[in-house]
Amino acid sequence: MHVDRAKADALGNMRVQLEKRVKKQEITEEEMLHQLGVFSKEINTPRSVEEHDKHLEKRAYRTAGYAIKRNSKTFDNSPKDCRFPYLEQFTVHVLGTCSENVQFDNQFASMVAEKCLFRILEVQPLYREIYRMKDLPRHEW
Repeated sequence: MHVDRAKADALGNMRVQLEKRVKKQEITEEEMLHQLGVFSKEINTPRSVEEHDKHLEKRAYRTAGYAIKRNSKTFDNSPKDCRFPYLEQFTVHVLGTCSENVQFDNQFASMVAEKCLFRILEVQPLYREIYRMKDLPRHEW
């Protein structure tokens, strides 16, 4: 499971603090392991992409939908005049306009990218051919 660097550092710092307490004989090693287990469960780690969370999906689509509507002229009929001509740029822009309380993980970003691609294909149906995107990891995209 992928754990964010800051979260890994937090868990490492907690372990160091608990080990110091064990050396001072304030707590036993079993108590240290128990506290580490509790602390690691409290850290919010990203979910795997295989898990399907309807609430997360709705939030991703709603967030992407609002950002796309605010930038309705992002894509038009000529790709050269597009403000964000590539899917990656458009997705990064949409994620950048999300509110701060949205938790970013791989699943959320994938859902937003999917929503962006659907919007792009609505406006520019030949997008895949133009940018050679015929073979995508998920064929339904």
